[in-house]
Amino acid sequence: MIDVRDLHFTYAKSTAAAVRGVAFAVHRGDPSRAGGATVFLTTHDMAAAEERCDRIAFIVDGRIACIDSPRVLRLQHGERTVRVEYRSGERAAHADYPLDGLADNAAFHQVLRERDVRTIHTREATLADVFIRVTGRALA
Repeated sequence: MIDVRDLHFTYAKSTAAAVRGVAFAVHRGDPSRAGGATVFLTTHDMAAAEERCDRIAFIVDGRIACIDSPRVLRLQHGERTVRVEYRSGERAAHADYPLDGLADNAAFHQVLRERDVRTIHTREATLADVFIRVTGRALA
C-alpha cells in the first residue's frame, strides 16, 4: 500500500515558463523522477502535453474521464484507416482504406499503381480530437 505522506508532487500551471520547467523536469532525467516524483501539468495546449507527458488525463466536471499515454489515447480514438491523396486530372482527390486487410486491398493497390499519389497517411486522432470526443467541449 502507498502511504500518501511519502508521495512528492510538483504542480505547474500552463504558463510558458512553467511548461518549459515541466518539460525539463519530466524529460531531462531529473533525479527527482527516479525517486518517484510526479509532475502535474494543467494545459489546454495538446501539443505541449503530448511532447512533455508520459500519461495524460482528461478531466470532465472534476472527474477523470480517461487516462493513458498520448499514443494509446490517439490510437483508441482514431480511425483505423489510411487516406491516399492523389491528383485526378487537374484536381486533388483522396480515398480512404481500412488498415485491416490493407495488404490485400485491390482498390488500394490500384490507386498506388495508376494515380499520381501525393500523400499517404493513417487517420489517427490528435490529442485535440481526443479531448473533444472525451469532454464534449472544444479547446479554447
